[in-house]
Amino acid sequence: MGLLIFYVACPVNTPFDSAWYLPTALSILKEGKVNIDEYAPTFPQGHGTIQINGHWYNDYPLGPALVALPFVAAADLLFRGLAPFSALSPKVARWVDRWRYHSCATGEINLEFWNLPQRVIASILVSIAAVVMFLIASESLSRPRALLLTLVFALGTSALSTATRALSQHGPSMLFLSLTLFCLLKSRVSPRWLLGAGLAIALAYIMRPTNAVSTLLVSVYVLIKYPRKWYWYLAGALIVAVPWTALNLSLYGNPLPPYYQPGRFELDAHSFPSASMANLFSPSRGLFLFTPVALFAIVGIGRKIVSHSFDSLDLLLVATVLAHWVVVSLFKVWWAGHSYGPRFLTDVLPYLFYLMIPAIGALTWDFGPHRWNGEPANVDVHPNRVWDWSDPQFLRGLRRAPTTSSLEESKRLKHASLLLPPRLQRDSADCGAFLEDIASHSRAVLDGIGRSLPSVVGVSHHLYCRTGRLGPVHQFGTLDVVNFDRQQFLAAGVPGGHPNRGDRESALRRIQISPEDHGAFAPAWHLAALKELAAIGDPAIWVVRRSKPISRVG
Repeated sequence: MGLLIFYVACPVNTPFDSAWYLPTALSILKEGKVNIDEYAPTFPQGHGTIQINGHWYNDYPLGPALVALPFVAAADLLFRGLAPFSALSPKVARWVDRWRYHSCATGEINLEFWNLPQRVIASILVSIAAVVMFLIASESLSRPRALLLTLVFALGTSALSTATRALSQHGPSMLFLSLTLFCLLKSRVSPRWLLGAGLAIALAYIMRPTNAVSTLLVSVYVLIKYPRKWYWYLAGALIVAVPWTALNLSLYGNPLPPYYQPGRFELDAHSFPSASMANLFSPSRGLFLFTPVALFAIVGIGRKIVSHSFDSLDLLLVATVLAHWVVVSLFKVWWAGHSYGPRFLTDVLPYLFYLMIPAIGALTWDFGPHRWNGEPANVDVHPNRVWDWSDPQFLRGLRRAPTTSSLEESKRLKHASLLLPPRLQRDSADCGAFLEDIASHSRAVLDGIGRSLPSVVGVSHHLYCRTGRLGPVHQFGTLDVVNFDRQQFLAAGVPGGHPNRGDRESALRRIQISPEDHGAFAPAWHLAALKELAAIGDPAIWVVRRSKPISRVG
């Protein structure tokens, strides 16, 4: 709600291409038709109209007008309901009279009256898109991190500067593409969510023709990923496609409206090299200039590749973003006309922000320079560190702590706690970032000390391999997470933790968990395996092979 209020309070309006969406919605509501013949005397004031078979229509896609229709109907019902109270308040009377006058006006109308209603409706749609992005991010991030990503999405991108300033194609497009992504993620659990994915992607297409890129690639993805369940997706798409095609045939004699027909947009391959770079880096249209946080998507992709969690959905989104960028850069008017910033790339923002989730999960909240006092050695014990120019404190926020000998400190691993803190249980991305952070600190991984010890010890085996150093206790065993028992744990023990004691239960141990599916951290693992480990009474090292994404612990 706060986000919606902020959007509406921003006074900037950009009602250029969207000028006729609300009059079209009123025409549908009051007369049951999509043409706007009754407003013909107003056409010289603006642009965006086209005459076909003797009737005038909004030249731009009909989708946003259809999305606005329930809002216009609700507003009309509201002001009709307020009419009996007009005598009680002059202000209410003015509101009712203004709405009644402008909603019933024909001929030459005042299009500027509809600027605020446009902004309100667009703000509602983008606010809903932000909520969907929060739900998507919450699947992998803690609430604070998911909220951070959502706020940046809502306030630091073209969502604010373009999609909410008028009821353009971009706001509804962002909403339905984010819903498509949400449904695709949910379909991993239940293929029936493909019905929603098909419905959402079809709605995205009728909002904006450039979403044909997403429609094509998402359809290919579903056919390959769900060869036996694709009919759910098709059914959802047909719910929109059939009536939309029938309407186009009745109005225009063509399955596609004029705005969607192949000859509508001129392509210019000669300008593509400069246009493609301008859409990314130019000072007035560059994505990375106006939305520098988009660079985190590259970081997120890299982290997924390194952690071997880059899956087919990630590939789909990367391919879609790249293809969309190529297509809009091929347009003759690649600069998006009179607009602000990278308007043509606004639609794929939900995809970019999903791809940056691993990068957001890797952000650290602590103060690195302060940790310098204890890493790699306590400055109170070694005050000569203040003269160490190879590790100055003021640079610690940008670089890692140097390592120490694993042979000297490996015994300190036995002081680690066994159970993950609740914060890491709630946030799988935090967990992954924490594990990688420990792994990147060779001393913390190999020597058993670090900023987060003794609260937890956890490392990722693939990150271990990347460091190239496994330390003196590098052997590990493999446990079946679901069918975990005490004997398996004892069999996985690594001798050497206590040289003066022969009890293997007290020996220093490192455990590798090799999950077979996304349920590796399911409640069964928490209630069974961790309790068994806790029953041992002696700390162990928990090593997780993150060959697949870690699902959130409920």
